[in-house]
Amino acid sequence: MPCGSSYKAVGNETKFPYIAELPASMRGLDVALSRRIIQFHKTRHVQPRHGRTILKEGQFYYRWCFPDLQIAHEFIEQFGGSLYEPNQLPRNETRRIAANIAKLPELSRKK
Repeated sequence: MPCGSSYKAVGNETKFPYIAELPASMRGLDVALSRRIIQFHKTRHVQPRHGRTILKEGQFYYRWCFPDLQIAHEFIEQFGGSLYEPNQLPRNETRRIAANIAKLPELSRKK
């Protein structure tokens, strides 16, 4: 099983920020589970979007990316796994915080 990233997987994780990580064996997911996951997406009218396959603490994880938090939680409730929470803030949130810091009077004074 390859571990790493493709442009498409990284793009999915960027555009669809609610990411569910599901542990998998080295051989991948079994056929029955894969079919259930596809059916989950179909019933919610959501296109399946894969994120990266990662190796964390000796365990492989498959990632699915969702457009909203509720669907990601439903996926986790049905199939297990966990919600991936990146350590970094989204880019727009980082910019907003930086702009607010720049407005603080004590930081704008020259020393």
